[in-house]
Amino acid sequence: MLPKGTRVRLSWGWSSLIALLFVTGVGGSAAAQNLQDFFGLTAPETIGKLKADNSTVTCTSSVLRTKSACSDGSYAAQCVSGVCGCINYDACKNSGGTIGTGSEGTLEIGVDFANGPTLGLAPDCYPIFGVYKAAGKSDPSGEEIDFDGVACDPLSGNVVVINGGWQLIGWGSKSIVDGAGGTTTGTLNLSTSEVKLSLKGKTF
Repeated sequence: MLPKGTRVRLSWGWSSLIALLFVTGVGGSAAAQNLQDFFGLTAPETIGKLKADNSTVTCTSSVLRTKSACSDGSYAAQCVSGVCGCINYDACKNSGGTIGTGSEGTLEIGVDFANGPTLGLAPDCYPIFGVYKAAGKSDPSGEEIDFDGVACDPLSGNVVVINGGWQLIGWGSKSIVDGAGGTTTGTLNLSTSEVKLSLKGKTF
């Protein structure tokens, strides 16, 4: 046992080992490449060269709003709680990203009302699932973007806040190799039903 107050100087080798364990973890594994890898569900995949893919979507008014789940079998048609809503838009305008400028997009959003933190007791935040399909100057053949996240009741005013993530599911542009994805932010105006989405991410 060392006398009280004695300082111990580690050799360069021990210092390096401790630093390595700190960076890689006690198990010696490298940092996870994605969330599934973090939980040990899948092996990390190689991601190609990343390019910015940022776009905006504006749908001015809904063409159909129902107090039931979306029923077309799309990614938006998810309703775990059994208490859901579905809203559809057409003539949506998009700009930027790999799609480019266009004005004939379609948007579908499913909302799972009884699956939030308060199980549907408003104000709450509700899981949402959406599908956006559009063509534009940069990709005339069309693209499909699926997204999910939460839509939260406003505590004041009439604007719902949307946050989540998106992935490119189908595309025709040759500039995209394996896909694209990123984060979704947006709003839904409860008075006009207008939806605005900002999709920020990268192609890979």
